Amino acid sequence: MTVDLLLVGNGPGELTGWIHPVASAARQLAPTDLRLTLVLSPTQFAGGREADVVKSWALFDRIVTPAEVTRVVLGAGTIAVGPQASVIHLGGDLWFSARVARRLGAPAGAFAETPLILRRHRAFVRIFAASEDLAAHLRAHGVPADRITVTGDPRVDAVLGGPHTPRDSPRLPRQAMKTSASSASGANRGEEHVAILAGSRDRYFRTLVPYFMRAASAIATRRPNVTFHVITAEFLSSDVITAMQEEVRQQWPTLRIVWVREDPWEALARADLTLTIPGTNTVELAILGVPFAVIVPIELLDRVPAEGLLEYVGRFPGLGRLIKREAARRFFARPRLLALPNLRAGHAIVPEWIGRWTPSELANRVGELLDDAPRRAAMQRALREVYPATGGAAAAIASEALALARTRKVGHV
Repeated sequence: MTVDLLLVGNGPGELTGWIHPVASAARQLAPTDLRLTLVLSPTQFAGGREADVVKSWALFDRIVTPAEVTRVVLGAGTIAVGPQASVIHLGGDLWFSARVARRLGAPAGAFAETPLILRRHRAFVRIFAASEDLAAHLRAHGVPADRITVTGDPRVDAVLGGPHTPRDSPRLPRQAMKTSASSASGANRGEEHVAILAGSRDRYFRTLVPYFMRAASAIATRRPNVTFHVITAEFLSSDVITAMQEEVRQQWPTLRIVWVREDPWEALARADLTLTIPGTNTVELAILGVPFAVIVPIELLDRVPAEGLLEYVGRFPGLGRLIKREAARRFFARPRLLALPNLRAGHAIVPEWIGRWTPSELANRVGELLDDAPRRAAMQRALREVYPATGGAAAAIASEALALARTRKVGHV
């Protein structure tokens, strides 16, 4: 009998870090009788190419678009499922996942990385906790223990590589993990390597690449032996990447730039330092113990996505961006941590540079880190302690999800 497994989420980080490894594990566990459906929930953090990229993985039998799932949750449409079905939340709005499950009369499970699940935990009969600490917190706040399973984080399975890692997705061979840049400083070789992660969505990549290149130019003026590796994501369109390559070639012709289109974690493994922005990529770097710094340019915050209603207000011409900019200013008025590894650790393992930095100021900060190999090595050790590289979470979630599908009571809606 066919088993329907519906995975709900959207956005580059959720798709590569959570959905892909769980879907791959489910395919292994139920290779012949599984109908796998991706439900792309509406989100301001999507870049627009998610469906195309997922199709290239050849994992899913069906992809439900954000417009289609909106009709489902409003009662104007449905998704055909058989007698055995389950819905698993792997990112996005918990309400959407719960509503889809209710409309289909299917039991629901949810992966939880933070205590946010407490708001809607009653809608999910299984909660997959990323850590034992989180599970204990959930139990202490009223979630029944028999509904919680500690699985670990599927992103570990995603970034460690293997046969189920997305083609061209970030991954690092285990051998490279043992010889990361922080233990083999480029200064000893006469050359230095700095990797740059400028986002995985076209509209932000266009904004952030020139920002990082201005800083790179200032760094190269003081450290002429630096090579910059610009990491591109599979969710970026080829046209945008080509356009940015040409812009960089024309404006910064003397910079030593390598555009990394495949096997990006190889480049990261050889980098003495990685510069990035907040997001899932910081978890991936932490899992692999890659030393990095997070940069948050305040002057660009009105051009990047925000949580909740603020994002949609910010899209109104003129006044919207002013409102979003003022909200960002107030948000950052108090010290706070943004990088996910820092939040999980409860303190700053890696530096977060939040503010309006001139290229020269960023060059000074980068130079200090490049000159401090012991500090980068300490970052590496601390990151690996926060995210131990132990896999198996994806298989654990997939196994429970398939078992959950078999508990569906047909006819209950």
